[in-house]
Amino acid sequence: MPDRFFQIGGENIRVEQTGGFITMDYNHEMIHLGNMYTVDNYGTVANGGTLQWLVTPGTAYNLHTAFGINVTGAGRVYLYENPTGSAGSALTAYNMNRDSTATCSASFASTPSVTDIGGTVALMNGIYIPAGAGVANRVGGGLRSDQEFILDSGKKYLYRYVNISGADGTVSWYVSAYEEESEA
Repeated sequence: MPDRFFQIGGENIRVEQTGGFITMDYNHEMIHLGNMYTVDNYGTVANGGTLQWLVTPGTAYNLHTAFGINVTGAGRVYLYENPTGSAGSALTAYNMNRDSTATCSASFASTPSVTDIGGTVALMNGIYIPAGAGVANRVGGGLRSDQEFILDSGKKYLYRYVNISGADGTVSWYVSAYEEESEA
């Protein structure tokens, strides 16, 4: 027997099939409902070079995202809104509830071809990742967002990592996301 939902004062209350109230945070609930997805990618980047990822929310839903990045050397992270360009290599968004058949309407791509970031909003403007510089001083480092960005449907978003470590490095990027209608 599945869990039951009751509406009280316009709010949905979920009760387990065994009769207990479910008290879990919203993100955890999104996983149970089959509406939370994860995407990841990694690559190498030369000193002074960039790695980029393009996120395109679906047209019907805003995309709630929390991201993280791990690197082998110092760098800067940017998030731009509405860049011009085309997707690169498509990345798969995996449903975190492996029993669910729901799919994410947003698309994710690595190494997009970006023709213009000018005029876009920089939501993150060069956040520094202190991970050491040069081959001998590498310690690795990472950055993880504690709060989500709600990416607007109908716009594109570009995550960019710039390697400033003094040597080639490896980068691992990951996002967890769920889709929801606009609350505005």
